[in-house]
Amino acid sequence: MAAIGKEAGNQFRVDFGALASGGLRRMISGEAVQVDPFLIGRAITHIMQRCSLRSAGGQRMLWNEYRVILARADFDPLRALQEHLVRDLISVLSQEALRLGGSLVGDLCVHLVVDELHELPAGEAVIRVGFAPNESLAAPAAGEMTVRVDVLRPPAGVTSGEVDGSGATVRVDEVAPGTAGEWRPYLVRWIGGEAVAPPGVRSILGRPHQSAPERFIALRQAGARINKQHLWILPSAWTVVVGRFPSANPVHVNGAPLPPASEVEVSGPTVEITLSRGELVLTLTRV
Repeated sequence: MAAIGKEAGNQFRVDFGALASGGLRRMISGEAVQVDPFLIGRAITHIMQRCSLRSAGGQRMLWNEYRVILARADFDPLRALQEHLVRDLISVLSQEALRLGGSLVGDLCVHLVVDELHELPAGEAVIRVGFAPNESLAAPAAGEMTVRVDVLRPPAGVTSGEVDGSGATVRVDEVAPGTAGEWRPYLVRWIGGEAVAPPGVRSILGRPHQSAPERFIALRQAGARINKQHLWILPSAWTVVVGRFPSANPVHVNGAPLPPASEVEVSGPTVEITLSRGELVLTLTRV
């Protein structure tokens, strides 16, 4: 396996052992590579260099959002290194973007996500890349493994809340005092379609299938990794509650993982929900 190989679409597979020393150390000693901020930064910069898209004026454009999916054995040790990870990635990615002289549609943002499906062996990762404007990138929540280059602040009118793993409702954001709220629906968009989620009603979202429940939003063109009943949403006057069914594949809300059988309450005009480690991305916009 090459150190970095391109898979389908904007997705890359990384072998950190091969990246660390051209694949020789693993072949000679059989030692498992230690995935650290240096190797993660090195992998992202190599991938950043492969973006060949050009603007209408001919200027090189660079992906500004990177989702790094790691095996749990590689992800867990990085929790204790989060401060070093942030500092290292900000320095390395800023310098690389300047060196390449390309344009960015928004601030550089890196999400580190654990492989909840246990498909990745230790020492390997999947990195998904894309273009995301500033307003669609959520501010880091408490304890979230997310790095934003140059902008590390919450959006106006929102304050960071608390996140826990108890399985109960978790409030991640609170609307600033004095902000008016209305009972308005959310427009759900994804590659393949859109639908309206009415306020005060729990809508179930999932892959189209026969015998779907009432108030069901069929995610047309969704692949097999999207469950028939993957999640549910409940818009209200101030917030939208997002819930993950117990047996559903991974769900991330504004970049933060949502445990099985849990729900999270999120404020703001726009919410991003990622299903099955980037298999499908939903954008909820209050209308």
